[in-house]
Formats: sequence, C-alpha cells, structure tokens
Amino acid sequence: ELVNVILDLRWVEDASGNRVLCRTADYRSPDGSGARQDVYVFGSLPAKVNVKYGPGAKATPVEFDSEVPDFGEIEDYLRYRHQTYEQQATGKGLPVTVNFDNNVPTQMVILLLDICTRVGIEDFTLNAAEAPY
Repeated sequence: ELVNVILDLRWVEDASGNRVLCRTADYRSPDGSGARQDVYVFGSLPAKVNVKYGPGAKATPVEFDSEVPDFGEIEDYLRYRHQTYEQQATGKGLPVTVNFDNNVPTQMVILLLDICTRVGIEDFTLNAAEAPY
C-alpha cells in the first residue's frame, strides 16, 4: 500500500488563464468516509491569497501572477494524512514528495514545505523538473 504523499505542482496555461495546479495520487478523503481517488486535484484560489509562515504566524497577503492551489485545503489534507500515519505507530514520519516544474514560483514550493513543517511532517523530498537547454 502506498503510504507516502506525492504532491505535483504544475504550471498550466490555457483559455482560462495562467494557474498553478496541485494534484496528488492515491487521495484519501479527510472527511472520514474512507473514499479514495487515484488522482485528486486540489481547489484553486485567486492570485491574491493569505498565507501563514511558521507556527502561530499571522496570515500575510501574497500576490502571485496566476491562480494558486488552495493551500488551506492542502494543509488540512496533509494534517489528516500525517495523523493517520502516526496512528499506525511505525516510529517513522509520513514521507512527502513535492514535484514541481520550472514555471512554478519558488514561493509556492516554500509554502508547501512550511505547511509540512507546521503539521509535523519532517520527511519531505523536492523534485524539480529538469530545465530545458
């Protein structure tokens, strides 16, 4: 059974504009229903969002050049998966992998790492797409 969480951040340009999408594989619904999806795309928000950096931090407005993933939804999901994983008492932390392409703003990747830290996830890996030459 897949126990790690993989988040993919992708820059999308289409008729509705520019946006960064975040999706995950083997999604498990945090509503307690046990529902699963092979691939789940988190919701999107307008380019200006309030974000928190660090535990107990106040929300800071940040503006991007595109729609952004719903970082609040992602945080709730990661908290749920982390708590579920800890209940298995493996003695190890939930591994999280963040894949991102080179058009994704670095600040969005940092936001995901900050969310991981805030919910207690310390085992994370970053995978950047190779830049074309």
